[in-house]
Amino acid sequence: MPTIQDFDKHYQRYMNREVSKSQLAKELGISRPTLDKLIKEQQQVS
Repeated sequence: MPTIQDFDKHYQRYMNREVSKSQLAKELGISRPTLDKLIKEQQQVS
């Protein structure tokens, strides 16, 4: 599982509806399922 620097900032943009999951995954160079896992982890942390 890749760790992405400053993922919390990207996550915040997603939560603010500034970007869609697809856009964010493309920006970060990861797949949608990987992004889903990262988002799920982030939700457990916050």
